[in-house]
Amino acid sequence: MIDQATELRKLSFNHTYHAIEKARAAQLLVISGGKGGVGTTTIAVNLAVALAAKQHKVLLIETAPHRTDIATLCGLTEKHELNTNSTRQKDLSRLLQRGPAGLMILPATWASSDQPSAQSISQSHRLPQHLVKFQSDYDLLIVDVGNQTTSLSYRLRAAADELVMVTTCDPISVMDSFTLLKTKPRRLYRPHVQTVVNWAKSPQQATNVHQRISHACRRFLGFNSKPLGSIPEEPLIRTAASQATPFVTHKPETQAATTLTAMAQQLYQGCYREH
Repeated sequence: MIDQATELRKLSFNHTYHAIEKARAAQLLVISGGKGGVGTTTIAVNLAVALAAKQHKVLLIETAPHRTDIATLCGLTEKHELNTNSTRQKDLSRLLQRGPAGLMILPATWASSDQPSAQSISQSHRLPQHLVKFQSDYDLLIVDVGNQTTSLSYRLRAAADELVMVTTCDPISVMDSFTLLKTKPRRLYRPHVQTVVNWAKSPQQATNVHQRISHACRRFLGFNSKPLGSIPEEPLIRTAASQATPFVTHKPETQAATTLTAMAQQLYQGCYREH
Protein backbone atom coordinates (compact mmCIF):
# COMPACT_ATOMS: atom_id res chain seq x y z
CA MET A 1 0.00 0.00 0.00
CA ILE A 2 1.42 3.39 -1.00
CA ASP A 3 2.01 5.68 1.95
CA GLN A 4 -0.52 8.50 1.79
CA ALA A 5 1.66 11.25 3.26
CA THR A 6 4.62 10.40 1.02
CA GLU A 7 2.44 10.56 -2.07
CA LEU A 8 0.96 13.86 -0.94
CA ARG A 9 4.42 15.34 -0.55
CA LYS A 10 5.12 14.44 -4.16
CA LEU A 11 1.99 16.35 -5.16
CA SER A 12 2.47 19.26 -2.79
CA PHE A 13 6.19 19.89 -3.09
CA ASN A 14 7.79 19.00 -6.44
CA HIS A 15 7.93 15.86 -8.54
CA THR A 16 11.65 16.35 -9.06
CA TYR A 17 12.54 15.99 -5.38
CA HIS A 18 13.73 12.54 -4.39
CA ALA A 19 11.62 11.07 -1.60
CA ILE A 20 13.42 9.57 1.35
CA GLU A 21 12.37 6.10 2.44
CA LYS A 22 9.53 6.44 4.92
CA ALA A 23 11.33 4.36 7.52
CA ARG A 24 14.02 7.04 7.67
CA ALA A 25 11.83 10.09 7.16
CA ALA A 26 10.97 12.57 9.87
CA GLN A 27 7.31 13.16 10.57
CA LEU A 28 6.01 16.58 9.51
CA LEU A 29 3.92 18.37 12.15
CA VAL A 30 2.30 21.64 11.10
CA ILE A 31 0.96 24.00 13.76
CA SER A 32 -1.74 26.35 12.51
CA GLY A 33 -4.58 28.56 13.67
CA GLY A 34 -7.58 30.14 12.02
CA LYS A 35 -6.77 33.63 13.26
CA GLY A 36 -3.83 35.52 14.68
CA GLY A 37 -3.23 35.86 18.40
CA VAL A 38 -4.44 32.40 19.48
CA GLY A 39 -0.97 31.26 20.52
CA THR A 40 0.15 28.99 17.68
CA THR A 41 3.80 29.98 18.06
CA THR A 42 3.73 29.49 21.83
CA ILE A 43 2.22 26.03 21.35
CA ALA A 44 4.70 25.16 18.58
CA VAL A 45 7.72 26.22 20.65
CA ASN A 46 6.64 24.41 23.79
CA LEU A 47 5.68 21.22 21.92
CA ALA A 48 9.09 21.24 20.26
CA VAL A 49 10.91 21.80 23.56
CA ALA A 50 8.90 19.10 25.34
CA LEU A 51 9.70 16.60 22.58
CA ALA A 52 13.37 17.54 22.44
CA ALA A 53 13.58 17.10 26.21
CA LYS A 54 12.57 13.45 25.63
CA GLN A 55 15.67 13.02 23.45
CA HIS A 56 13.77 13.23 20.17
CA LYS A 57 15.60 15.00 17.34
CA VAL A 58 13.42 18.01 16.55
CA LEU A 59 13.69 20.82 14.02
CA LEU A 60 11.37 23.79 14.62
CA ILE A 61 10.70 26.03 11.61
CA GLU A 62 9.13 29.48 11.44
CA THR A 63 7.63 30.51 8.10
CA ALA A 64 6.33 34.08 8.57
CA PRO A 65 8.70 36.57 6.89
CA HIS A 66 10.12 39.40 9.00
CA ARG A 67 8.88 37.79 12.24
CA THR A 68 11.07 36.82 15.17
CA ASP A 69 8.51 35.20 17.45
CA ILE A 70 10.17 31.79 17.74
CA ALA A 71 13.64 33.25 18.17
CA THR A 72 12.32 35.64 20.82
CA LEU A 73 10.51 32.94 22.80
CA CYS A 74 13.65 30.80 22.75
CA GLY A 75 16.03 33.61 23.65
CA LEU A 76 17.92 33.44 20.35
CA THR A 77 19.52 36.13 18.23
CA GLU A 78 18.65 35.68 14.57
CA LYS A 79 21.51 35.43 12.11
CA HIS A 80 20.58 38.40 9.99
CA GLU A 81 24.10 38.61 8.62
CA LEU A 82 23.46 35.45 6.64
CA ASN A 83 20.30 36.78 5.04
CA THR A 84 21.79 38.50 2.01
CA ASN A 85 21.32 38.12 -1.70
CA SER A 86 24.50 36.03 -1.93
CA THR A 87 23.48 33.59 0.82
CA ARG A 88 19.74 33.15 0.25
CA GLN A 89 20.35 30.50 -2.38
CA LYS A 90 22.62 28.43 -0.15
CA ASP A 91 21.74 25.61 2.19
CA LEU A 92 19.28 26.66 4.90
CA SER A 93 21.24 24.57 7.39
CA ARG A 94 23.56 27.58 7.71
CA LEU A 95 20.74 29.41 9.48
CA LEU A 96 19.97 26.69 12.02
CA GLN A 97 20.46 27.53 15.69
CA ARG A 98 20.38 25.34 18.76
CA GLY A 99 17.51 26.15 21.10
CA PRO A 100 16.23 25.00 24.50
CA ALA A 101 16.54 21.28 25.32
CA GLY A 102 18.80 20.86 22.31
CA LEU A 103 16.19 21.30 19.61
CA MET A 104 17.29 22.91 16.35
CA ILE A 105 15.52 26.05 15.11
CA LEU A 106 15.21 27.62 11.67
CA PRO A 107 14.12 31.21 12.41
CA ALA A 108 12.12 33.24 9.91
CA THR A 109 15.15 35.02 8.47
CA TRP A 110 15.28 32.32 5.79
CA ALA A 111 11.98 33.67 4.40
CA SER A 112 12.93 37.36 4.28
CA SER A 113 13.27 39.02 0.91
CA ASP A 114 14.10 42.42 -0.49
CA GLN A 115 11.58 41.74 -3.26
CA PRO A 116 8.17 40.95 -1.75
CA SER A 117 6.63 40.22 -5.16
CA ALA A 118 9.06 37.35 -5.68
CA GLN A 119 8.97 36.18 -2.09
CA SER A 120 6.03 33.78 -2.32
CA ILE A 121 7.44 31.90 -5.30
CA SER A 122 10.89 31.66 -3.75
CA GLN A 123 9.55 30.37 -0.42
CA SER A 124 7.22 27.84 -2.04
CA HIS A 125 10.13 26.12 -3.73
CA ARG A 126 12.98 26.67 -1.29
CA LEU A 127 11.60 25.38 2.01
CA PRO A 128 9.97 22.16 0.67
CA GLN A 129 13.23 21.27 -1.03
CA HIS A 130 15.12 21.62 2.23
CA LEU A 131 12.46 19.79 4.24
CA VAL A 132 13.14 16.71 2.14
CA LYS A 133 16.86 17.10 2.86
CA PHE A 134 16.23 17.56 6.59
CA GLN A 135 14.05 14.46 6.88
CA SER A 136 16.90 12.02 7.38
CA ASP A 137 18.45 14.09 10.18
CA TYR A 138 15.45 14.46 12.50
CA ASP A 139 12.60 12.54 14.08
CA LEU A 140 10.20 15.47 13.79
CA LEU A 141 9.94 18.59 11.65
CA ILE A 142 7.61 21.07 13.36
CA VAL A 143 6.49 23.99 11.21
CA ASP A 144 4.65 27.00 12.60
CA VAL A 145 2.47 28.47 9.81
CA GLY A 146 0.08 30.37 12.08
CA ASN A 147 -2.90 31.72 10.16
CA GLN A 148 -0.95 32.44 6.97
CA THR A 149 -2.84 32.02 3.71
CA THR A 150 0.13 31.87 1.36
CA SER A 151 0.73 29.19 -1.23
CA LEU A 152 3.49 27.76 0.95
CA SER A 153 1.31 27.56 4.07
CA TYR A 154 -1.47 25.74 2.19
CA ARG A 155 1.01 23.25 0.78
CA LEU A 156 2.54 22.62 4.19
CA ARG A 157 -0.87 22.03 5.77
CA ALA A 158 -1.68 19.62 2.96
CA ALA A 159 1.58 17.71 3.34
CA ALA A 160 1.47 17.40 7.14
CA ASP A 161 1.50 13.98 8.77
CA GLU A 162 -0.32 15.73 11.61
CA LEU A 163 -1.99 19.13 11.41
CA VAL A 164 -2.48 20.73 14.82
CA MET A 165 -5.12 23.46 14.78
CA VAL A 166 -4.88 25.88 17.69
CA THR A 167 -7.94 27.86 18.71
CA THR A 168 -9.33 29.64 21.71
CA CYS A 169 -12.88 29.41 23.04
CA ASP A 170 -13.75 32.63 21.24
CA PRO A 171 -16.50 31.84 18.66
CA ILE A 172 -14.69 33.80 15.94
CA SER A 173 -11.51 31.83 16.55
CA VAL A 174 -13.43 28.54 16.32
CA MET A 175 -15.16 29.59 13.10
CA ASP A 176 -11.92 30.78 11.55
CA SER A 177 -10.26 27.45 12.32
CA PHE A 178 -13.03 25.58 10.51
CA THR A 179 -12.91 28.03 7.60
CA LEU A 180 -9.18 27.43 7.18
CA LEU A 181 -9.69 23.67 7.22
CA LYS A 182 -12.15 24.02 4.32
CA THR A 183 -9.32 25.25 2.11
CA LYS A 184 -7.39 21.99 2.41
CA PRO A 185 -7.31 19.79 -0.71
CA ARG A 186 -9.40 17.11 0.94
CA ARG A 187 -10.10 15.33 -2.35
CA LEU A 188 -6.49 14.13 -2.29
CA TYR A 189 -6.45 12.58 1.16
CA ARG A 190 -8.08 12.37 4.55
CA PRO A 191 -6.10 14.66 6.83
CA HIS A 192 -4.97 13.91 10.35
CA VAL A 193 -6.22 16.97 12.21
CA GLN A 194 -5.90 17.44 15.96
CA THR A 195 -7.25 20.42 17.85
CA VAL A 196 -5.76 22.33 20.78
CA VAL A 197 -7.87 24.78 22.77
CA ASN A 198 -5.62 27.47 24.21
CA TRP A 199 -6.45 29.64 27.23
CA ALA A 200 -9.37 27.41 28.19
CA LYS A 201 -11.33 28.69 31.16
CA SER A 202 -12.58 25.21 32.03
CA PRO A 203 -12.27 21.61 30.76
CA GLN A 204 -15.95 21.60 29.81
CA GLN A 205 -15.57 24.74 27.73
CA ALA A 206 -12.62 23.18 25.91
CA THR A 207 -14.57 19.97 25.32
CA ASN A 208 -17.40 21.94 23.75
CA VAL A 209 -14.98 23.62 21.34
CA HIS A 210 -13.39 20.31 20.34
CA GLN A 211 -16.83 18.84 19.71
CA ARG A 212 -17.99 21.81 17.63
CA ILE A 213 -14.99 21.61 15.32
CA SER A 214 -15.17 17.83 15.06
CA HIS A 215 -18.89 17.91 14.26
CA ALA A 216 -18.42 20.57 11.58
CA CYS A 217 -15.52 18.67 9.99
CA ARG A 218 -17.44 15.40 9.98
CA ARG A 219 -20.64 16.91 8.63
CA PHE A 220 -19.31 19.34 6.04
CA LEU A 221 -15.79 18.16 5.18
CA GLY A 222 -16.04 14.39 5.43
CA PHE A 223 -13.33 13.76 8.03
CA ASN A 224 -12.94 13.80 11.81
CA SER A 225 -10.75 16.06 13.88
CA LYS A 226 -9.45 14.72 17.16
CA PRO A 227 -8.94 16.64 20.43
CA LEU A 228 -5.26 16.77 21.36
CA GLY A 229 -5.93 18.71 24.54
CA SER A 230 -6.38 22.12 26.09
CA ILE A 231 -4.13 24.59 27.87
CA PRO A 232 -5.63 26.44 30.83
CA GLU A 233 -5.24 30.15 31.41
CA GLU A 234 -2.17 30.57 33.60
CA PRO A 235 -0.13 33.72 34.26
CA LEU A 236 3.10 31.71 34.06
CA ILE A 237 2.74 31.44 30.27
CA ARG A 238 3.06 35.18 29.78
CA THR A 239 5.71 35.40 32.50
CA ALA A 240 7.81 32.76 30.76
CA ALA A 241 7.40 34.51 27.41
CA SER A 242 8.56 37.81 28.89
CA GLN A 243 11.69 36.02 30.12
CA ALA A 244 12.31 34.36 26.71
CA THR A 245 11.80 30.92 28.23
CA PRO A 246 9.38 28.16 27.10
CA PHE A 247 6.84 27.62 29.86
CA VAL A 248 7.41 23.84 29.86
CA THR A 249 10.92 24.47 31.23
CA HIS A 250 10.14 27.66 33.16
CA LYS A 251 7.90 25.87 35.66
CA PRO A 252 7.51 22.24 34.55
CA GLU A 253 5.40 21.28 37.56
CA THR A 254 2.47 23.58 36.67
CA GLN A 255 -0.73 22.33 35.06
CA ALA A 256 -0.10 24.08 31.75
CA ALA A 257 3.39 22.60 31.47
CA THR A 258 2.44 19.05 32.45
CA THR A 259 -0.60 19.14 30.17
CA LEU A 260 1.41 20.31 27.17
CA THR A 261 4.17 17.78 27.83
CA ALA A 262 1.58 15.01 27.84
CA MET A 263 0.12 16.38 24.60
CA ALA A 264 3.58 16.34 23.00
CA GLN A 265 4.14 12.71 23.89
CA GLN A 266 0.66 11.77 22.69
CA LEU A 267 1.33 13.54 19.41
CA TYR A 268 4.66 11.78 18.94
CA GLN A 269 3.23 8.35 19.66
CA GLY A 270 0.29 9.02 17.34
CA CYS A 271 2.60 10.03 14.50
CA TYR A 272 4.60 6.84 14.54
CA ARG A 273 1.68 4.56 15.37
CA GLU A 274 -0.63 5.79 12.64
CA HIS A 275 1.90 6.56 9.92
